[in-house]
Amino acid sequence: MQRNKKILINSIAVYAKIAVNTIATLVATKIVLQELGAYEFGLYNLIAGVIVMLSFLNTALVFSIQRFLSIAMGEGNHERLEMVYNTGTFLHVAIAAAVVVVFLLIKPLLFCYVLNIEEGYVATASVMYYIMIASAAVTLLSIPFSALIQAYDDIYYFAITEAIAGLLKLGAAVAIIYIACEKLIAYTVLMVVALIIGFLLKYLWCGWAYGDVKIRFFTFDKAIVREISGFIGWNTLGSTASLIKSQGVAILLNSFLGAIINAAYGIASQVNGLINTMSATMTTVFTPTIMRLHGEGNDLKMWKVAKLSSRLSFIVSASIAIPVIVYLPQILDLWLGAYPESTVMLCRLVFLPFLLCQMTAGFNRVVYAIGRVNVFMRIYFAAMASVIPIGYVVLKLGMGIEYIFYAMIIAQLLISYCELYYSHKYTGLGLRKEVVQHLVIPIAVFCVLLCVCWWLAEVVGMNQGSLGVVMSVSGSCVAVAVVGSILILSKEEIMSIRGLLKR
Repeated sequence: MQRNKKILINSIAVYAKIAVNTIATLVATKIVLQELGAYEFGLYNLIAGVIVMLSFLNTALVFSIQRFLSIAMGEGNHERLEMVYNTGTFLHVAIAAAVVVVFLLIKPLLFCYVLNIEEGYVATASVMYYIMIASAAVTLLSIPFSALIQAYDDIYYFAITEAIAGLLKLGAAVAIIYIACEKLIAYTVLMVVALIIGFLLKYLWCGWAYGDVKIRFFTFDKAIVREISGFIGWNTLGSTASLIKSQGVAILLNSFLGAIINAAYGIASQVNGLINTMSATMTTVFTPTIMRLHGEGNDLKMWKVAKLSSRLSFIVSASIAIPVIVYLPQILDLWLGAYPESTVMLCRLVFLPFLLCQMTAGFNRVVYAIGRVNVFMRIYFAAMASVIPIGYVVLKLGMGIEYIFYAMIIAQLLISYCELYYSHKYTGLGLRKEVVQHLVIPIAVFCVLLCVCWWLAEVVGMNQGSLGVVMSVSGSCVAVAVVGSILILSKEEIMSIRGLLKR
């Protein structure tokens, strides 16, 4: 299968997975809330949240292993590929064991001093906690198999397994309708079963499709352990910085302005998360190719793929974000009905640093492919973490909360420039032209399209009812995507995409 055609198939599969999982999650949430009731549903999310704190590490761990696998594949070094795979498996078995031990040890502390659980539910919560520990272990153990699937660029299969897991979770929600007692524990068990099935599907696929990559338990290379551990450490630092920024802002808003503004920020984060999921697909499907090309020593072609990936990520993001920004009050009215007054402003402000991030998303992967991430990660951590003290000063002085998001925008601009700078520095390619192409021009195009879309919405009229809003948003998405592609993509890139779609 040609590389470009595989990228197209992977993209379609991932978007289909997103659609399936989104619908399944919405339906399942409604059923579970009705069947369990508000308190038990909240208890499930409380216990799950303690364990799911590890979820921010999952992407960092998968990507770290995938990076070394893809580089070895690009080098054509099968022996190293197999050793990286086995070393990664050994590391994640060790990490899973450590996580289980840590969560077992801190259980008394959590249940006595941290978690506020009604006395009648303590025993149930305790059983759930042990089940959730098992789910965390399964998630960690599946990471090497997920990484191998993505390294081989079979993201379509990865998307299929994730969609199946999503449907199984919906099945778990439906199943508790017919369970007479202990619905909360039954639901927790069924959710873990869904995870285990997803794990088995990945494990069996790796054994069948990549039979030449043999798994040998407890086989590892100390040098590779140091390499992967170092990369995981720096990658985790970046994930931690993002977590500090997002959760730190929520804590600041809650501390200074109360729960209502925090609720508005939470809604804004959910909306932004949905757009992020859609746009991140472009980066995900191009990542194995970028990594492998660096392993082959073809940095020039890697650079072209990174440019295309960045532009497509931004176009997808802008084509969704611009109509949402314009029609946000109407969308929130349809979705929530009643919502905090500051929600519209916060949603619009949250989109801006996210869009800046997408402008250089492919170059971020170039920095990772090269592997020299220590300096970049220090800058990334400092830029992200600086938002919190700046936000504290802003709120302490009684300034508007919009200044916190201005700080986020400046921090993201610095990070985007550094992604361009370091990816150029380590490949020896030019920089000034790329800053114009990937920062200045996309920002200008975004501002023009936003103004035009807003003006057209005002001319046509924004109060058009449910169907009118849906049609307006959909039409605007298509229009922005088409015009944005013409203005941002080169003729060569447009022709290659057209040729790909005709196959």
